Amino acid sequence: MPGETDHLLIDGYNVIHAWPELRSLLGKSVDAARERLIETCRVVREVDGLRVTLVFDSNRDTPQVETPGEDQGYAVLYAPKGVSADGLIEQIVRRAKKPAQCIVISRDNLVLEAIRATGGFGYFPEELLDWVKRCEARLSVDLDKRRKATRKQWKEDSPWDALG
Repeated sequence: MPGETDHLLIDGYNVIHAWPELRSLLGKSVDAARERLIETCRVVREVDGLRVTLVFDSNRDTPQVETPGEDQGYAVLYAPKGVSADGLIEQIVRRAKKPAQCIVISRDNLVLEAIRATGGFGYFPEELLDWVKRCEARLSVDLDKRRKATRKQWKEDSPWDALG
């Protein structure tokens, strides 16, 4: 099970092309597909608490990092021109203090093998989709428990009783 010190690195366009919903959206808008992936993967950060970085190829002159929601543990990284997302992910894992705490999502077998050779873990985009669904289910169960507890508390201590 991942821990809070683990780092999930996601090759964004690999995942977009692998997930049917995002691939369909990609035909309409690259930006929309990318934003949907960014929002979809946030649940892994929220539920499992590990650092999440989505990495995208770009034609920008320098690498750029965005932190949606100002959460430093959830980042979107745009690779600089001439460096692929795969290459940047491999660099990050190689330079990590503890590569064994890196989890990489890619559909590129060579990248996954390189990550595994450093001691990290590599998984396919379909496995990330399953992970996201499990996190969503856990979040839903937790939300239901909170709703039930809140309803019970309100029944026991209704502010409307004082209106009598």
